[in-house]
Amino acid sequence: MKKKAFTLVEILIAIVLAAILFTLIFRAYVRITEIATRMQHEKQLNAEITYLTETVQNIADTYQIDYSQYGTTLRSTNGRTKSLYLTGNGASGAALIFSGDNLLRVDNNETTSLISTGSALITEGAFKIIPFTKLPTDGFLDIQHPGFRLMAEMQTPKYNPQERIRDVNTSVQQFYTLQRVE
Repeated sequence: MKKKAFTLVEILIAIVLAAILFTLIFRAYVRITEIATRMQHEKQLNAEITYLTETVQNIADTYQIDYSQYGTTLRSTNGRTKSLYLTGNGASGAALIFSGDNLLRVDNNETTSLISTGSALITEGAFKIIPFTKLPTDGFLDIQHPGFRLMAEMQTPKYNPQERIRDVNTSVQQFYTLQRVE
C-alpha cells in the first residue's frame, strides 16, 4: 500500500504562497496604522487651530491695533509684522508675538502660549494689518473696517515631508475685524 504524503515541491509552493499572503497582510496593516496616525495628527492640529483662532477672535473683540507701536515699519513690510500690538477697552494693552515655533500672548507682563507645542508647531507666522496706516480720510474705513490677517504655517511635531502619509502640514489664514474707535 502506497502512503500519501506531501512532496517537497508542494511544501515549497505552500510556503511561498503563505509568505506572499503574509507580505500583503503586513503591508495593509502598516498602511492602516500610518493612516490612523495621520488622522490622529490631523485631529490634534485641527484642535490647535480651533483653539488658536477662537482665542485670537476673543482678543480681537476686546482690543484695537496700537498703531503708535509701528511708525513707518509697516510701510516697508507691506503691513506684515511678527508682533501685533493692541490697546483699548480699559485694558492697558496686549501683544501677540510669533516667537520660535509658537504664538505668544503678552498681557500685563504675563506671557501665555497659544499653541501646545506637544501637538503642533508654527513654522512660519505673521500678521498683516489692514489698513496698515491711519488714513487722513475716513472713507476707506467705511468700506473696510480695520483689522488684521493671521497667516501661519502649522505642522505636527517631528514633521518629515517624506512621511506625508503620517505627518500633517497646513496653512492657516484668518481675518479678524476690529471694533472701530472714533
